[in-house]
Amino acid sequence: MRLLTKAFVVALVTVWSLPLLWVIFCSFTLHLLGGVPSTGDLTLTTANFKCLQQAEVIDAVLNSTWIALGSALLGTSAALLIAFGLLCRPVPMMKALMMVFSGRTVPPIAFLLPQYMFFRNIGIGSSRWALLLVDAFTAMSLCLVFVSPFLLRLHNAFFEQVQIDGASSYIYFCRVLLPQLKGPLLFSFIAAFMLSWSDFLFAGVFVVSEPTRTLPVLISSFLTSYGTAWGPMYAALCVALLGAFGLIGVFLLGRAVLSRMSPGYEHVNERSSHATSDNKSTTVGIPCDSANTNGVQ
Repeated sequence: MRLLTKAFVVALVTVWSLPLLWVIFCSFTLHLLGGVPSTGDLTLTTANFKCLQQAEVIDAVLNSTWIALGSALLGTSAALLIAFGLLCRPVPMMKALMMVFSGRTVPPIAFLLPQYMFFRNIGIGSSRWALLLVDAFTAMSLCLVFVSPFLLRLHNAFFEQVQIDGASSYIYFCRVLLPQLKGPLLFSFIAAFMLSWSDFLFAGVFVVSEPTRTLPVLISSFLTSYGTAWGPMYAALCVALLGAFGLIGVFLLGRAVLSRMSPGYEHVNERSSHATSDNKSTTVGIPCDSANTNGVQ
């Protein structure tokens, strides 16, 4: 059974990596800028990457990077605050949270026209700031899906003890919940970054000029009505593969997060089950009158 599992994993990795290897191979071997790609001439060349300098690929990478970073940071922060406001209360507002979750079932193109008209009316219709805000809105709902289960579980474990200590919402959020959510928040941030990095639907509408276009928009510019610049397009895809390798990091990080968080949550569950029978008060970094207090890490 173990051998069969290893064989399946090897086959899955091989099938997944073959298109990536093909892109890297063609970026160094294709010599024609148009027509049907041919690998008859296997002479290695860097001419395709030199063509990217004329296409201002560095500007496109910088635009994609700061838009992805900004939208991931804004979307993750907004998701955390929304989840805290809806869940961390005596009676969690699960129905309201499910309504927010339902936004993930709507195709993104349904929001495209309303968002474009809104940003155009306020004067930033075709700008990087508009794309950053749109990607942040998309990332927010995704991060809510990732963060909410962890936050709800922590809230169920610590809320009664925080009420006994008389801690404020600020102390509860910053000293109790936030340190426990570092792993899920980092995972959500990377996933949101990858979502914005590979976005073409919204980027193709909001950033179309050369100084503001992102990497996916730059790659699409090599497909014209006169032909396809296969060599430079594959070279630009190699640059975009940085995002693919980041996706591998997301999976590895997710595995590390789950393996590290599971033992902690076993401890959280144990604390939650014995909270009512514990006569000793726990503290969250504020003075306590009890002679023997346990600080919440």
